[in-house]
Amino acid sequence: MKIPENTQMDADFWRDVERARRMTSQERVRIGHELFERSIYLMTQGLRMQNPNLTETELSAMRRERLQRIHQWESRSAQVGTDRQTGASVAQ
Repeated sequence: MKIPENTQMDADFWRDVERARRMTSQERVRIGHELFERSIYLMTQGLRMQNPNLTETELSAMRRERLQRIHQWESRSAQVGTDRQTGASVAQ
């Protein structure tokens, strides 16, 4: 599939899409896990930079709190989408 590319970012994105399409399910799961681990690492480093005096226990608690907020936000977003779909079904 040849898609017009206006920027290098577009080219990189579509190259990654094509690469993902060729992956097996196991490879996608492995990469998803690696991305999650990397995001946790980056979140921890960001929290550490913002709060250099935190102990490891405090840092861990702050990370758990942030992950919980992200989870709540994502759950709420997913629920809104479901509610819209349900409303559309009822209206029809």
